[in-house]
Amino acid sequence: MKKIVALMLVLVVALCALTACKKAEQKATEAAATAEAKVEEAAEAVEEKAEEAADAAEEKVEEAADAATETVEEAADAVEEKAEEAADAVEEAVEEATEG
Repeated sequence: MKKIVALMLVLVVALCALTACKKAEQKATEAAATAEAKVEEAAEAVEEKAEEAADAAEEKVEEAADAATETVEEAADAVEEKAEEAADAVEEAVEEATEG
């Protein structure tokens, strides 16, 4: 009889241990799923920030390119204007020289 009670006690302890293991496994699975979800959220946030930074950089580059183009166009217009003034002055000097 003592052996049967001892075996039943061992069986109860084994069942308790098995139940505890299953609960621990379930909690570990839940923790892994939660961690995976958080990693995915973090990765998405990093990707979003990277895209925003890339867009901002692209916008700055476009603004700089537009400003440079505008500056070059203004300089070209100024050079053209000076060239026209110089041509007019040369033409006027030639006319004065030929009249005199």
